[in-house]
Amino acid sequence: MVAEKFLLVLPQSKSIFFAVLTGTIIVFSGFGVVALPPLEEKLSAISTIHTLFRHETSADDTYYGELWIEKPNKFRIESSAPWKQTLVSDGSKFWNYDADLEQLTIDWLEEDVRKFPILLFTGPIEDLAKFYDISGQSDQEFTSYQLVPKKPDQYYRAMRLTFRGLLPVSIAILDVMDNHTEFFFSSTQVNSDLKDELFDFFSPDDIELLDRTTKTRKP
Repeated sequence: MVAEKFLLVLPQSKSIFFAVLTGTIIVFSGFGVVALPPLEEKLSAISTIHTLFRHETSADDTYYGELWIEKPNKFRIESSAPWKQTLVSDGSKFWNYDADLEQLTIDWLEEDVRKFPILLFTGPIEDLAKFYDISGQSDQEFTSYQLVPKKPDQYYRAMRLTFRGLLPVSIAILDVMDNHTEFFFSSTQVNSDLKDELFDFFSPDDIELLDRTTKTRKP
C-alpha cells in the first residue's frame, strides 16, 4: 500500500517527515466557538495550492520544502533541507525519489485519505463525515478543524487543519505512536494555474529504480 511505503520505507526521521501533515492535538485556547462553514465546503473551494513549508517535529527537528497540489489527487513535495527528496503523484502513479540515496520507487497511488492524509486536499471529500468526527473553532483571523477517526486507525489519532480565510496555515497530526509534528505554510497561493509537468517525474540516469507498477495493476 502506498501509504505504508510513504511512512515506512524511509529511515525513521524521514518517515515522520513524509507522513505529510502530522502533528499534535492542540487545545484551542483563545478561540471562540462560532458558526463555521463545514470543512467539506472549505476544501471544495480549493482547486490548487502552492506553498512553502516548515516542518517541526516533537524531537525538535526542523525541515523545509515546497508543495504543489492540484485536484484530483495530484501533488508534488520537494524537501530542500536537510536532505533532498521528491514525492510526486499524477493522480495515478506515485514517485518517491531520494536524491541523497539515488533511489526511486514508483507505485500506484492508493486513494485512501485514512492512509494518505494529503488526499484531504486533493481527493474526494464526500466521505469525510463517514470516517471522522469533525469539530471546528474560530476567531476573527483563524479557523481550525479537528478530525478524529470514528474507528481505531492504524496511522493516526487526530488531525487538525488551520486556515486563514481560504489559505491553509498549518496541518497537524497525532499518530498512533503519540508522535507529533506540524507543518507551517508560507507564501501560499490557492487556485492559481499550475504547470502539468509539475505532476510528472522524469527519472535521472544511473539510479536505483524499483517500479512496482510493472508488476501490479492499478488499485
